[in-house]
Amino acid sequence: MACRLIRVAGRRSFWRLQTARFAVSMPASSAKPIASFLRSSLEDNEEEIRELVSEYSKHRPSPLSMKQLTDFGRTATELQSFNFLRHEMPVRLASTMQEIDLLPAHLTQTRSVSIVKNWYRQSFKDMMQFTDSASVDRGAAKWFTRTAAGIKQRHANVVETMAQGIIEMKERYGGDEVNKYRYEIQYFLDRFYMNRISMRLLLSQHGQSTPTI
Repeated sequence: MACRLIRVAGRRSFWRLQTARFAVSMPASSAKPIASFLRSSLEDNEEEIRELVSEYSKHRPSPLSMKQLTDFGRTATELQSFNFLRHEMPVRLASTMQEIDLLPAHLTQTRSVSIVKNWYRQSFKDMMQFTDSASVDRGAAKWFTRTAAGIKQRHANVVETMAQGIIEMKERYGGDEVNKYRYEIQYFLDRFYMNRISMRLLLSQHGQSTPTI
């Protein structure tokens, strides 16, 4: 019994450590009153969104093993999960957004990839509501859970939509144009799909830590 309690305490300490890592590394400008900031600034200010995406993309996502992900869903409380994900999700979303922007212009300008970019942009904005350190309470956690469920649903078809973008690029510019960038595109897709899987796992595990989602 004592050994089991030690293991559980160790797992919980891991998530507290991850949360503390973000608290130390995030700039003070990221901790402004975010609810009103989202309404007033992010709604129409594309430049501010780009600056935030650039800032968050500088941080590395937390390296999580499958065991840690499993422990996360089994042992983390709703508040612990919320406190970790409200920093982790913006980092992962921003990193993907930055990588999409580095793709060949003929691909990023397709209708389908534009849709994917808009999904990530909206999800990043949604997550920005929760980065204020003053918002860590059960009410905010419940709101976060509903928001997380919405993000998971929004990204349900992102794999098919990104693949459709490559088809559109091929149809418009020809197979030779796709082949010219095949290594860059494949490298991106490998990272893109792995990051998507990890984000969906985190959101699913968060759902398991809450009474309802």
